[in-house]
Amino acid sequence: MKLVFLIISLYIIPLDFTHSQSGWISQKIGNKQFVDINFINNSTGFIIGYDSVILKTTNTGNNWQTIRTNIPATNGGIICGYFNNENRGMIGSLGGVYRTSNGGLTWIFSPVPSIGLSAISMCKFTDSITGYACGWDAYPFPMISGYDGVLWKSTDGGNSWFELIRKTGDDFNGFQLNGLDSIKILGQTKIFSSINNGLNWSEKSILTNPAIYPRSFSNPFNDTIYISGSGGVIKSTDNGNNWFISLQLNQNNSLWSLALQNTNKIYSVGNSGQIYFTSNSGNNWINQNSNSNQKLNSVFFVNKDTGFVVGDSGIILKTFTGGLSKIEANYSNIPDYINLEQNFPNPFNPVTKIKFKISKSGDYLLEIFNLQGKKIETLINRKLYNGDFEVLWNASNYPSGIYFYKLKSESHNITKKMMLVK
Repeated sequence: MKLVFLIISLYIIPLDFTHSQSGWISQKIGNKQFVDINFINNSTGFIIGYDSVILKTTNTGNNWQTIRTNIPATNGGIICGYFNNENRGMIGSLGGVYRTSNGGLTWIFSPVPSIGLSAISMCKFTDSITGYACGWDAYPFPMISGYDGVLWKSTDGGNSWFELIRKTGDDFNGFQLNGLDSIKILGQTKIFSSINNGLNWSEKSILTNPAIYPRSFSNPFNDTIYISGSGGVIKSTDNGNNWFISLQLNQNNSLWSLALQNTNKIYSVGNSGQIYFTSNSGNNWINQNSNSNQKLNSVFFVNKDTGFVVGDSGIILKTFTGGLSKIEANYSNIPDYINLEQNFPNPFNPVTKIKFKISKSGDYLLEIFNLQGKKIETLINRKLYNGDFEVLWNASNYPSGIYFYKLKSESHNITKKMMLVK
């Protein structure tokens, strides 16, 4: 049987979700720390490594090419990075930023103005000449006695930088832009905003009781905003005027990165291999099984189903199903008949969902056949108890065409047709 991209697992839903195996596929490249990931289109993406190694894929993570930079590994390590296209990228480290215009083959360093030791937590170009970087600037000798949060800007392609805002006693962890003039920055206890490209700033406090140390935030220009960090996830539904706890964790439990799929689906990743997911706007969270205990540093979704997480010890996680497992079962709804529904979507590319109901416990087979009648995959071959079921099939390995799916038991044999269009 051909290897399936997804691992079969089971959700039992009496009142809430529990899980066993994982909807995340694990890759491991080397043993280094991966700190950031972003894709420039559906197939091409970059992973930023702390040890100055860049990984690149052009086939949605099926293979990764190692790009070794000329950045000294002794320069404090790489903290963040972002590629705008296949050629232009920027990565942040201690003291400044590195930029490339040839896909990461060579890098040029530019320091940021600082009063002491500075570090970049987020950086990116918005076009060929404009770039932004934020982070902290520590007060110097004889010992570090405090930090300022700083947002720097470049208008000459990253050759030189100047300060847009400096806030004493803060630490800037991220920023987002909206158009040419609007900027919002995530600080330790506040979100700082400008609507005139940094000439003037306003600020709104975030929840401090219980305290959360912010690491990442969703689009702050929306009415609904999520912030993840040490201690969990907080949420505002009125553009940051008021906040409440959405997910509460131990203060030592940090969530380092957050990805918002839509108003309902949010992912946040952090220490000990944790991937938290909500499908109902943060009312309830599921700790998806990552099959890893490594610190996870960054999450990025190419589309609503295909996503990536990178972390320590060379870990790369990939999902085709939004991290959900391959089989979901609802045993709280007991049908009085057996039924195999039409797959959805249909036509599909490359993942589709097959639903069926069974009224009698027993041994069941769910199999996939090609147009010639040859069995190409077995999705289920096990004992099932009466209930509702959903199964995801990923057809990435197969060409466009007509396929059949068949549900078999001791007393039933039901077949339906579906179409894969790539």
